[in-house]
Amino acid sequence: MKERLDALLIHLKSQVGFELCFTSPDLVTSATFRQYFQAIGDFNPVYFEPQFAKKTGHDRLIGPPTLVCESEQFKDLFEASSILSERTYFMGYWYDWLRAGNNYEFYQSVRVGDLISTKRRFEDVWLKEGKSGNHIFRRVVIHYSNQEGESLARNEEIMFVTIR
Repeated sequence: MKERLDALLIHLKSQVGFELCFTSPDLVTSATFRQYFQAIGDFNPVYFEPQFAKKTGHDRLIGPPTLVCESEQFKDLFEASSILSERTYFMGYWYDWLRAGNNYEFYQSVRVGDLISTKRRFEDVWLKEGKSGNHIFRRVVIHYSNQEGESLARNEEIMFVTIR
């Protein structure tokens, strides 16, 4: 097990700095907003009433802040074998990464008609030994932008896998 752990850690460390860019295949629509705000239970009228959005200083409908971070729903089609996927296959074993935390920064709202692009960068990997096994952590930073190249949000994502 120690040999496998060391090999995986060396492999992951060799991948630090890897980037993957992705642009959503679809424009954001008012239906996107409706489905999302209904799912999360946030019924702010700025998401679905155009006149209210204009009255509050927006040129069109805006989406709930966290919607931008869900814009990667198709990414697995493109990165199934990437070091950034939620499953890693290495030396005959599958490793399923679990979420350990996120740190979000939101810069501006997603609007109807936006096309969202993301840039994911593998920033760091480290080992923590614990009573329940060895835990490998990784940090990935994701930047979200619209079709104009304007920054929408930043997400620092920490994930881990336990090796026993």
